[in-house]
Formats: sequence, structure tokens, C-alpha cells
Amino acid sequence: MDPARLNHLLDNFFTFVHCTLLATSDIVDAQCLFLSGVYCMTVFQPIFAWRYFAQALAACQHFPFLTRAQQQTHADAGFSAEEMDMGSRDTHEKAVYRSAWKSEQELRSDLSMPDFGVSHSGSTLYPPFFPTPPGPQLSLSPGAVPEPHEQRARKAWLFYLAEISLRRLNSRLCSEILTLRSTYPSTMAFLEALCNMISEYEAQAQEWAASLPELLSVRDTDAADDDVCRSVLRCHLVNLFELIFWAITMACLSVPGKGQVRLSERTREMGRRGLEAHVNRLRSNEPGLAHRHHGTLFMIKCCSRSALTLLAAHERGMQMPPGWVDAVYKGLGMLQHWAPEVPELVAWKAIVQESLDKSVAY
Repeated sequence: MDPARLNHLLDNFFTFVHCTLLATSDIVDAQCLFLSGVYCMTVFQPIFAWRYFAQALAACQHFPFLTRAQQQTHADAGFSAEEMDMGSRDTHEKAVYRSAWKSEQELRSDLSMPDFGVSHSGSTLYPPFFPTPPGPQLSLSPGAVPEPHEQRARKAWLFYLAEISLRRLNSRLCSEILTLRSTYPSTMAFLEALCNMISEYEAQAQEWAASLPELLSVRDTDAADDDVCRSVLRCHLVNLFELIFWAITMACLSVPGKGQVRLSERTREMGRRGLEAHVNRLRSNEPGLAHRHHGTLFMIKCCSRSALTLLAAHERGMQMPPGWVDAVYKGLGMLQHWAPEVPELVAWKAIVQESLDKSVAY
């Protein structure tokens, strides 16, 4: 079928489903609203995607497991495992709720809408409950092989727990760095104090990576061989390393050329290691740079930031990590691929191309 005709047909189906979405009040309603948001994300319409995610979250509010959780909170009463677990229906409802909750929060934070600000309290790190563990059917006798759907259920559960723990670590380190900044009014003193903490922060990140079960491990594995869960966790880990070094990297970028000598040798070294995180991001994302998915827009923004950071660092005369030029070319290729669909990327691509040409010529 002709691609243009196929796109027109898909849009017609989407419009038809959209017109009937709010006529129901069951899990299908919430699922369709959520998937509508996913569709809008894949065609780079984030505002509309957020609206669907928010509506999906609203459609989940009458789910029995949320009602029970609310009653438990208000009454401070305990519920037995049997009372809190409805079996497969409960699991499916929690899955769509978690997906809508996470997608709405991430997109809201990215869009920075005036009437929907993001609180940085712990309540926004993850939904107010943990996912239901895999059912007793997964407790198999020795040597037995679980069914594919049972394996998927276990992997999804482990992935969600891993993501929760990493979000908590990310939030804690961010809070500690901000507290450290407020403690030292002098920028130089703050940078030295932060340099002292880097090894501890890195150790915590590595400890998280080491704690992952083999099913999700991102250590000693190639990004090209990642499945979806591994790829997401690997990219989240790269984001954490960017956070750890971000303040130092930005401080180094604020000092032009020969002024770099005013920074301590250790600060300059930490700045270089911060640049390594940006090289790693572009390398880790390489298998999916041209892949359309729910998080493509976030990936484009992160990788563009990394490419521009590396180019700015080179212009400032910072010590560059190995492979940085190749990494920037990967980012440029990504922008060239998606620019026809996302108008603002045309300007980003031009900036990266011009800066890269100057850097290579230099």
C-alpha cells in the first residue's frame, strides 16, 4: 500500500477511535487513551500526547485497586493479600495505570506547562504503590520452564522495581548536589566539594547497576544486543552519570579558552569525565537513533544536548574524551533522519553541522 494512503487510513482509524474513547468506563477506555498518547508521541505531537496520558490517568481513578489503596490510607486499616489482589484484572489495571502515570509525569516535566508544574517531592518519583509480584504460578518446580507470558510478567515486575530504585537514586543525588551548592556560596569551593563527592556518587550508580538481575543486567553487555528493558535502563543510567557531572561540566564550559587554567586540575579532569558521559549517551543510543518509539522525542533532545555540549567543550578548549567526534556525527545523523518530521530540528541540525565543520577543520 502507498505510504501516503496508509498514513491517511491510520489517521482516519485514529480519529474514529478518538470519537468513541470517552463513551466507556472500563480498562479498555484507559488503555485506548494511553495508546493514543503513545501514537501522538511517535508522530511528535507531545502536547496532544500529554493530554491523552492525563486522560488515561483520569480514567484509571475508578479502578478497584486504587479505591482499596485510598480506603487503606484513610482508614489506616490493613488488607490481606487476598483482598489487595484481584488476579489478572488487577495486574492489567495496574500496568496501564503505571504506564499512564509515568508517561504523564515525564512529559509534564518536559513541557513545563504553567498550570501543571511538577513538584519535586518524593510523591512524584513513582506511583503510591509497588507492582504486584508475579503470581504463585511462577514458583515452578526445579527444572521446569515457565511459560512465555510468565517470563514476561516476571521481567516487567523486575524492570519496574529497577526503574523505581534508579529514580529514587537520581532524585537523592540531585537533592544532595543542590544542598551542596547552597552550602558553599563560592563556586570554586562548591566545585571542589562536589569533586570530593563524585567517587561516592559513582559508586552508588555502579552499585545500582550491579544489583540488577541477570535478566536486566547492563554490565559487560553490548548496547547493540539490548532488548527494550535493558536499553531503557542503560539510557537511564547514562542520564544519572550526566547528572553527577553536570554542574562541573557547565562550570568548565563557562570559562573560555586560556581561562581554563583558573580551574583546578581535578575540576578540569572531572569536566572531561563529564564529557565522557555525553559520548557514552550517543554510543548507547546508537542502535535506536533512527527507531520510532514512545520515547523517541526524549532521546532526540538528550542526544542533541550531548552533541552540542561536546562541540561547545571543544570550542572552549576543554580536554576532549576519545571518540567525541564520531559521537557527534552519530548525533548529526540522528538530526538529519528526524528533521523532516520535526521542524525545530532543522535549526539544531544546522548548528551542529556548522560547529562540527569548524571543529574538524580546526
